[in-house]
Amino acid sequence: MAVYFISRRIAFGRTEIAQAKWGAIYYAIYTGFIIIFFSVAIQFLVPVVGNLINGLHPSMTDEIDVLLTKVIVTPINLALNFTIARFLAKFY
Repeated sequence: MAVYFISRRIAFGRTEIAQAKWGAIYYAIYTGFIIIFFSVAIQFLVPVVGNLINGLHPSMTDEIDVLLTKVIVTPINLALNFTIARFLAKFY
């Protein structure tokens, strides 16, 4: 919740508090959904990335597969979080 309120004020210049509660509720629901979504996505993508890496460099370890998958997924997650927070700060 702190992320929503801080980004709402600092990044998006919104200082009204009354409407912020609905945006915070929506952001909390979104956050729960996105944690589940990206957790499942990472579990699905680790073997895919592992197969690609093993085809290129067979001596790579499984930890590298997990690390590279997280590196691939994190920028997408951050961009999505920013977009949703911006949308909610604009309307709530």
